[in-house]
Amino acid sequence: MSNWIHGCDVCQDVWPFNHISLEKIIEMDYNSLRDVVQPKFRYIEKDKVWKWKTNALNAMVNSHKRSYDKFIDIACNDENENVRRMGEWAKRKLAPTK
Repeated sequence: MSNWIHGCDVCQDVWPFNHISLEKIIEMDYNSLRDVVQPKFRYIEKDKVWKWKTNALNAMVNSHKRSYDKFIDIACNDENENVRRMGEWAKRKLAPTK
């Protein structure tokens, strides 16, 4: 998946909705994910839109940008347990090694 949240190589370049920022996905409330994002990408069911946030977290880890730390912290306090667990995983993966 590298730093993608959805799609293939070509899709990343030609599908404009793929350019939504990872940070924005983490900050989005679940109603917005269901009402705005899910209708455009129906492969993730409405009752599982939390997967957008876990995909965003995975992409954040793969890009290794420290600027994502704030958003990973937000995810660690998300209302969805799956997102919280993925946020904790992301923190562990990006933790500086001694």
